[in-house]
Amino acid sequence: MHPPLTVHKHTDCIGEIVALNNCHIEHPVMKFFTTCNDFKAKVDQCLNGEYEKRRRDNYEKAKENRRKTEQRWKEFRELK
Repeated sequence: MHPPLTVHKHTDCIGEIVALNNCHIEHPVMKFFTTCNDFKAKVDQCLNGEYEKRRRDNYEKAKENRRKTEQRWKEFRELK
């Protein structure tokens, strides 16, 4: 299951989302019988890539924030 596919939130996956939505429009009944599975797999793969990118970015930000905090604590201890 994927999150709601609003294009403004998933700018890296616009092409895949549009293709999946077009498949659902063109095949309103057959979409339930594996007709659009290839498009869905591409969307899932793209969303997983976005998730991993956000995860890595957040991890790097957290490391930087931790480094700054440790530096401030070190400076604070030296003031005493």
